[in-house]
Amino acid sequence: MSGEKMGAAKKKGQGLAALPWTVRFQVFALSAACDLSQRRDGTVNRSLFSLVDRQTRASSRPDARGVRSADVAVDASRGLWARVFSPSTEQAGTAPLSVVMYFHGGGFSLLSAASTSLDAMCRRFCRELGAVVVSVNYRLVPEHRYPAAYDDGEDALRYLATTGLPADISLTRSNNEAQLGEDDHLATAMDPYSRVNYSLITPERPWRCRVLREMNPLSGRVPEAIS
Repeated sequence: MSGEKMGAAKKKGQGLAALPWTVRFQVFALSAACDLSQRRDGTVNRSLFSLVDRQTRASSRPDARGVRSADVAVDASRGLWARVFSPSTEQAGTAPLSVVMYFHGGGFSLLSAASTSLDAMCRRFCRELGAVVVSVNYRLVPEHRYPAAYDDGEDALRYLATTGLPADISLTRSNNEAQLGEDDHLATAMDPYSRVNYSLITPERPWRCRVLREMNPLSGRVPEAIS
């Protein structure tokens, strides 16, 4: 192993060691489940993965930090929806709120906006950034072939614009889903939204996690939840 690779591996190990043991266990369990649930033929054993992928329902009742959540239908005909997180009134204040549009990780084949780990992470973003967070539940492979996830990302972005949410949207994507924001397919949809800010986060690799907080004040309203 080269000196550069050894140094990177050492830093990675130090980063993991600095995390609470509960977080390290969750990362290990999720990584192992991802590997085991992927079959050689490209299909996914969702029953196996569901053993570790706990689901959390949206709640209009504020949590201990005042964050509320609601599931919003983007296109009910194909099951496309998003989970919207809103900060507490005290935290939001009277200034216009920023909007963070989040695409979860999972290799386009695993996890969802309802996954407990992702729900908790988006709540934290909402709380610490004081922004509305929109977590898109795009369709997964292999049931829905490429470019279904890209189409869902594009349509979710357009939905935000047409329902009264601001054109300034912080488009956040994690790990391999960074490709969603870099692909020409979605870039074409971005043309009308020249004020979109881009950020990349890698929660699957918490020792490298970095969130760019370059968001402008926005104005708009949170879409109504699914009844």
